[in-house]
Order: sequence, then C-alpha cells, then structure tokens
Amino acid sequence: MITDNLTARVFFSDLLPKKCPILNGRIAEILTEKRIPFAYLSETKDIWCRDFMPIQIENDRFVFYKYTPDYLQDKTGLRLQTNPENVFHASANRIENLMQNAITIDLVMDGGNVVKCGDTVVMTEKVFFENKDKTRDQVEGILKDAFQSEILFLPWDRNETFGHSDGIVHYAGDGKILLTNYDDFSPYYYNRFRKALGKHFEVIPLKYKAKRLHATSWAYINFLQIGKLVLVPQLGIEEDEQALEQINNALPDCEVVGVPAREAVRRGGALNCISWNVTLQDGIIDNSVERKDFYMKFKVNEAIIKQIQNQRELFEKGLKYEENGDYENAVELYTESARLGYDWAQFTLAMCYENGNGVEKDLAKAVEWYTKAAEQENIRAQHNLAICYEEGSGIRKNMRKAIIWYREAAELGFAPSQYNLAVCYEEGRGTKKNPKKAFEWYAKAAEQGISFAQYKLAVCYRKGFGVEKDLKEAVKWYTKAAKQEDPYAQNDLGSCYENGDGVEKDLKKALTWYRKATKQGDDTAQLNLGNCYEKGLGVKKNLEKAKAWYKLSAEKGNKNAQNRLLAL
Repeated sequence: MITDNLTARVFFSDLLPKKCPILNGRIAEILTEKRIPFAYLSETKDIWCRDFMPIQIENDRFVFYKYTPDYLQDKTGLRLQTNPENVFHASANRIENLMQNAITIDLVMDGGNVVKCGDTVVMTEKVFFENKDKTRDQVEGILKDAFQSEILFLPWDRNETFGHSDGIVHYAGDGKILLTNYDDFSPYYYNRFRKALGKHFEVIPLKYKAKRLHATSWAYINFLQIGKLVLVPQLGIEEDEQALEQINNALPDCEVVGVPAREAVRRGGALNCISWNVTLQDGIIDNSVERKDFYMKFKVNEAIIKQIQNQRELFEKGLKYEENGDYENAVELYTESARLGYDWAQFTLAMCYENGNGVEKDLAKAVEWYTKAAEQENIRAQHNLAICYEEGSGIRKNMRKAIIWYREAAELGFAPSQYNLAVCYEEGRGTKKNPKKAFEWYAKAAEQGISFAQYKLAVCYRKGFGVEKDLKEAVKWYTKAAKQEDPYAQNDLGSCYENGDGVEKDLKKALTWYRKATKQGDDTAQLNLGNCYEKGLGVKKNLEKAKAWYKLSAEKGNKNAQNRLLAL
C-alpha cells in the first residue's frame, strides 16, 4: 500500500493561492527548495483535495468513491462539492490511461476518513452512517476488497461533524501511529481510540502543555508528509514548538518543517486536508508523450506564486512600519498589496480607514475594503462588514445583509460571528426568532472557547431554550465560562451551587463564585452575596455586610437590591 513515506509529489487545489496565500506561498517555497514536484488541480470547488480525490493503493491503482458527504448536502455545501472526474478531465486529455486500473466503489465517503497505515486502513465509523442502505458487513466487505487490507474502525464522535480519521491519527511507520490530543476535548473518545489502536499499533499520543487550551491544537496531527519531508501546521500559539518536537521524535528519519497554517485551520482543515500526495511512476501513463501532456496540464503557475509572494512581501513590510509606529508608510504598502488583491492587506487597510490610523478616518472607505476582502472569504473582514451593516457604520444599516455576512464567516468557523449570529436568532434581529438555531450557533462558538457563548449555552441548557433542559450540562458550560472570568457565568454558577441545580448543593462554593463575580462589579452577584450575609448562607450572618452589598447593587439600579435594602 502507498503510505505517505512512499509518495513523491503533491497536488493542491488551484483555489489555494487565493484562499490561503500565506500558506500557499510558504509551501511553494519549501517544495521548490526541496525539489519536490507539486502542481495545482483545476475544476475544484474548495481547497480540500484530500476529501474528494481518489485514494492511491498501488503505483497504478486508485480507488474512487461517491463524494456526496452529508455535511455538503445543504445549499452552501452543494456549492462546494467537487466532482473528481471533472478535475481529471480538466487536467489530462486521456484520463483512461491514468485510470486503467482504477476502481469505483458504491460507497459514500471522503478521503479525509482514510489513513493508510502499512497493511491496515484506519477509518471512523462515520462511513456506516453515510451508507445506511447497506449493512455494516456489506460496507466493511466493500472496503476490504477495494483496499486489499484490513480496516480498523474507530468510533465516531458525533460532535465532530466530518468524522475524518486524519484529524485523529497519522501513521509513523514501523507499526507506530500518532494519536492527537483528543483527551483534551473528550477523554471518553480518547480512551476508546487508544484502546482500539493499541491492538494493532504502538500508539504515540501527542501532548501539549499550555496556560490555556487552544481549540485548534487538534490540527498538528493533520500534517503533510511527502516521502521524507514532513510539513507541520504552525498556529502562532505556544504549542507549536511542542508539536514540532514530538513529531520530529516520532519520525526521526524525516525532515520536519513548520508551516504557517492558520489560514486553512480557520476554515476547518489543515495540511493533509489541502493536499493530494501520490506516486506517479511509469506505468500509470504509458508513453512519454502522454506523460508530458499530463504534467503540462498540471504545470505550476509560477506567475501566481510570484504575485502572491509580492502581495505578501508588501503587506509584511507594512506590518513592520506599523509596529514601529509609522502608520503612513504602513498604509501606503497596505494599499499597494490590497490593490494587487491580497485579502489580508485589504482587511488591514479597512481597519486603518475605520480607526484613522495613518490616513484620514473614512468609514465608507473602510466598508469598501472590508467588502473586497470579505468577497475573498476573509472571515475577519466578513465579520467586521457584518458589524458595519448592523450598526450602520459607513453604510446604510441593513440587518439582513449583516446576517448574510455573519453566516458566511460563521460557516467558515469564525467563532465571534457564530456568537453574533446566535444572538440574532435568539433576539430576532433581522430574522425570525429561532431558539434551535440560536442554540446550535452558541454551541459552535462555545466549543471554540468563546466565554460569552459558553455562558449563553449554559443558559440555553438551564432554561431549555432551543434544546432539552439539562442542568448538568448547564453547570458544565457555566464552569467553563466562569473559569474564563465571565461574571454572569460566575454568578449563575454560584446560584447553581446555592440551589443544588445540576450539581450537589454547596453554599461555600456558591459564596466563592458570587465573590468572584462581585470583583467584576456584577450587580446581581452583589445582590446574591448580600442575601448570603443576610441569611447566613455559607457564611456567618452579618446584616451590616448584607446592607453594604445591597447598597452597591442598588446604586447600579438593581431594583431587587433596592427593595431588600429598604426592608432591612
């Protein structure tokens, strides 16, 4: 079986230079330096080549499948669903030679759920859920026949929509397999993964130490290996160096290089996801004429790479000027880069116009540049443009358009937009109130660590808003938000402990959380803390202290505190 260490060249979507210019430019530089052939595929509708391209089993044998995953069946998803045969027809005149030993299996699946590990293929059980017209035995039989290998199925964590095994494991050769830090997100599934993998491989778990857990740390396992070269995602967080060191230790015969990958990760994937690495040796294409024609169709567009590099260099020079406080020169360079089409320069230039940094403040100009960047799927620009429409800043107020742009960024995984979109659904801003959708978007933002969203998600569970009432889940999310110093969550968590809602009643813990919230000036917590002193809940009864806390709350307009103060 062709595993990553046997591959010799790599292909990417021709959308990659536009969607992820910094990432694309750096990969192009590294591969050119290492003399590894690479090229771009035409007729792609998104950048995730791994998902829709066929799986290479032997030098001249590929497995095609039905690329109609459930997560691409809505209006937006269908727009992004690539037909791999169109890709081949656009890339080679006579694909029958390429596909002479290819087979097509009658299964819905995607390449991201296939990790080739020696004589074993690792997949998640998502494949069974997408092929409910067949029994489990039938699905397994089709896969075994196609891959000519054993299939190891991992459980599917339903919180992970895609169900891709390449976000969980990566083969390290010699019977070893790397396992991502899933225990940071779900110890239950992590233990199940490790138990299943341990029966076949020596499992090497990735572990990270950080002051705060980063939701994107899963991405390190999704590295790209082409022969002896390993490209590891770098996210600009403290776990970067730890990931490089651990992967280097696991693959000592390889050259491990870090690549800035935030552009891809913010869209939901990483380096393995954006690539299709294969061996293309003699025998796949029969003669030199056809082989030359095939590679000419895949020829690297050096002009695109040069343009992207120029855009980035101008932008990065601008950043250096800005760091030194020279906003005027920074704006000049941002403008040059923006006019060449670089979305991050367009976004940054818009920020300059919005805040009056290095240029006269001009909200209409800010909207103009936010729009250009947003149309290139720059999620930060999409989010800011939505705010402009919501607030009527530099443009006529339009909540319908605000929601459109919030949704665009939210669907690309931008947590602040997910939160704002949830608020719109909860309060009926520019759309009908929809508790279920509000809950769904709060959940997505909460999973990415947004404390406000964690608090709102807890409220949803506590009140049964858009979801079945679940006090234990409410406490779980209150706790996450409270630990991030959200005063509302701290107060509500104190209330849960005081009343025994979803957790064992504990007045001392209630008092602790009330106090944390009062330090941030929360008037409801001040009221609750006053109540504790008045009634002696978890603390010695003290009316003077009760009055003091009621007074602080009353001065902020809390009517309940005003009434309690008058009653004492």
